Amino acid sequence: MDDNNLKTYSGHYDMSKYLSKNHSDKESIEKYVEVAAALGQKYIIAPTNPMFDLNALTSDDYKYAAEQLNKAGEAAKKAGIKVGYHNHFWELRQFGNTTRGLDILLAFTEKDLVAFELDIFWLEKAGFSALTYFEKYPGRFELWHVKDMDRNFTKPIVGGDYDDMPLDSIFKEVRYTEVGTGTIDYLNITQEKTKAGLQYAFVEQDDIYVANKFESVKKSYDYVQKFLTK
Repeated sequence: MDDNNLKTYSGHYDMSKYLSKNHSDKESIEKYVEVAAALGQKYIIAPTNPMFDLNALTSDDYKYAAEQLNKAGEAAKKAGIKVGYHNHFWELRQFGNTTRGLDILLAFTEKDLVAFELDIFWLEKAGFSALTYFEKYPGRFELWHVKDMDRNFTKPIVGGDYDDMPLDSIFKEVRYTEVGTGTIDYLNITQEKTKAGLQYAFVEQDDIYVANKFESVKKSYDYVQKFLTK
């Protein structure tokens, strides 16, 4: 990385078993801290909650995950590194008491120990507003995943039958596009970056549908540089 003048500020580290109350063979947070420190990273991110049975997750599962994230945060803090969590859409599913997994994680984690890498696409695809979450939980979203939503695939995928459907069925209703060409209002969202607590933003597109992948990446990059970095 040094030879190519590249830097890595965060990384995704598998915590599937660490965040699961049903597994005793946890991943080693200490090992992750060692790797992150060697790379010069500032954040160790849990890329998702345990995916062994997403449709069966309960509020207690999210509370346990929050406790584990706090513990990981304590361990990482000694090395000057912060632990974080990256959302998808299923954390926005509502439980019987009207709470949602993402809100449980935000409420039960310590701000000085656990950051959130907000995937703005998935939040909006679930039918929620990034601005609303910035207002409700100021300073918690230190990292963002910036990607855009195809204008023909805007229907929310949370609630009703969606919450019991297998993932492959749901993903048929998901399509990405280059940043600035879709429906997500990044111009307004970035106006509240200070309230969100933003430190780093990463352009991401899970699937690229044009033949020239580099052209797609450049299109998103150029839009971010021109309009979102002011």
